Amino acid sequence: MSNVTYYFSGTGNSYYVAKTISNNINAILKPIVSLKKGDIIEADTLCFVFPIYDFKPPKKVTDIIENLSSIKANRIIAIGTYGIALSSSLNHFNNTLRKKGVALSQGYGIKSPHNAVGSTGFTEEENNIRLAHADKKIAIISKNLKEGITGFVERTSIFEDRTIIRQFPNLMSFLFKLIFKGAKSFSFTVMQDCISCNQCINICPINNIEWVNGKHVFGSDCTGCFACLQWCPKAAIHLGKYSFEEIFIKHYHHPKVKAIDLIQGTHNQDHVKNGLY
Repeated sequence: MSNVTYYFSGTGNSYYVAKTISNNINAILKPIVSLKKGDIIEADTLCFVFPIYDFKPPKKVTDIIENLSSIKANRIIAIGTYGIALSSSLNHFNNTLRKKGVALSQGYGIKSPHNAVGSTGFTEEENNIRLAHADKKIAIISKNLKEGITGFVERTSIFEDRTIIRQFPNLMSFLFKLIFKGAKSFSFTVMQDCISCNQCINICPINNIEWVNGKHVFGSDCTGCFACLQWCPKAAIHLGKYSFEEIFIKHYHHPKVKAIDLIQGTHNQDHVKNGLY
């Protein structure tokens, strides 16, 4: 059986990790959204790489796993990329795997540049340090996989490196807006700067954006990856009326990943529109 790596990625952190490790261990690289209900996964070493949202895996990822018919692998590895804290997110993922009769052999966290609310609290220097540390962690993981090391699943405190404490003022300000303005006030809004390149449609990993009657329509299946916001070449997609700065979001996508890398990895690849790729 082959080694296989499945990934889910919005702004490229998880894609970069998955691609680099796949190259290092000679694994086939596949987007997890390519899996369909009832599919069977068979592999020697099976890796799952995904971002951590609110201290757990994306719901889309766990839903896909739960809808598989079966998983057959000699080793199963999970790698979570995160901006605040790994916490017990990999144990959460492991619980999903156990529903399919399997369990993690190893689990790792890789702290990466934050791309969501609170990301304005990090400097470019801090992000570059995180990227350098991530490369070192990728090398360690690849070495462990080659040597067959198993038996541990990483977890951290929610207060890891005091990151969440640093973000507390920004998070509280955002929550204040959310409570008093309501969730609908943060609905995706396309501003006049939009050039209709349709990059947001093509890069959405779950096909949640459509072009209807001359405008972009956002569905109800959003998983919060922020790919549409962060990859828009004109920064024309906002959350409600708020600018990025007003809700403490910094423009970011992984510097070694291009939009086309993610577009080609989604089920949108058969209908990529002309865009700025």
